[in-house]
Amino acid sequence: MTGTDRERLDTALANLRGQGVAVVVDLSGSSGVRDWDHADYLKAAATAGTGRWVGTHVGCDEHRGAYWDADGTLRYGHTNKPVTEVWLHHSHPEVARLLVDALAAAGLAVSWDGNPDSSVLLALAGGR
Repeated sequence: MTGTDRERLDTALANLRGQGVAVVVDLSGSSGVRDWDHADYLKAAATAGTGRWVGTHVGCDEHRGAYWDADGTLRYGHTNKPVTEVWLHHSHPEVARLLVDALAAAGLAVSWDGNPDSSVLLALAGGR
């Protein structure tokens, strides 16, 4: 599949939403407090009326998180360097499998070790 990282990720996440999975991609960054990030994912799932979610907070909130540039490359707010990988957290291994399949179908480089407690790793082309 062709397109920018952003276009391909948008396609994959729309696919997940269409399957009833709540999705959070927070570019304002993580506070560094895992429980707060997790609460964002649970809130999105509750709002969507589901227990199924995937989510990530890209970058650090104290360093301006991350942003998509005009070319569809995800960049860190404090350095403007491309983000090379994004860890996507999930509510359940079944959701992780849906996520892996959606990302791969959109032409993105993705890996997951199958461990229920492991996050899914997305490698972004703009960072290579």
